[in-house]
Amino acid sequence: MEPNLPAAMHPQQVAVAANNLQQGAHPTILPHPGPALTHHGPGRPPNSERQFAVDGRRFQRLEDTVNKLLELTQLMMNRQEELNDLMVSRQQNLQTQVSFNEARLQLSMDTSGNPDGEGEEEDDDEDDEDDHDPPDMAYPPLGMQFRPNFGAKKALEGLLDNINLWAKEHGYKCATLRSTQKPGERVRVAIRCALGGEARYKMTDENGETLIRTKSGQLRKPYRKRTSKKTGCQFGFILGETGQGTNVFEVRYHPNGSPAHNHPPMEF
Repeated sequence: MEPNLPAAMHPQQVAVAANNLQQGAHPTILPHPGPALTHHGPGRPPNSERQFAVDGRRFQRLEDTVNKLLELTQLMMNRQEELNDLMVSRQQNLQTQVSFNEARLQLSMDTSGNPDGEGEEEDDDEDDEDDHDPPDMAYPPLGMQFRPNFGAKKALEGLLDNINLWAKEHGYKCATLRSTQKPGERVRVAIRCALGGEARYKMTDENGETLIRTKSGQLRKPYRKRTSKKTGCQFGFILGETGQGTNVFEVRYHPNGSPAHNHPPMEF
């Protein structure tokens, strides 16, 4: 047997090759049948199911990304609408303030003295009518802006001074109820009527006598007679800072449904 014959031959192939050698013919080597290729299905290459699963996961991730982009776009559009509404509201408030200032300027020009001496009697009559008209004791309009008085040592004190300049023209005086500011947020100031709240010492015993509470919590009679002008007025509104650190405040809203004063106009 020739040495170049493969060792792993089928017995039938070995017999045929030996017979051919005896007859002097060249040996014929039959190919060994190999394993047949198997597929997962007709016309489908191997590993196609796993490829389908990978493609499905990729499509799902792509769909999630598109949904997130759509949500972000909707949020941006809503925010833009809010900013547009706020800009329109501020423009209307500015127009209201300008109209109010023009009316005051025109009124001051009309009531000023005439250098020619004409119309003095009419001006006096108008001044008398203005003196008899009581103040309206109205709220400041929504969006009206105030800022601290220039040169004030404390910002809230200067802010209250400018608020009272406007409030005294309408027959009342304001006081600061409280101010709040959270870290990283704007300042909010609660303003109330100066006659708001109740006197702390207004406590009466069984006999109707006025008592006061000491620091230790005990009740005793006052050493001197005390009087208070507080009427429990519920008038008040909220000021919000327009920007963090700007020290410019605007009237945001009126708490408790904008209650009116429960007292006549104050005298200054």
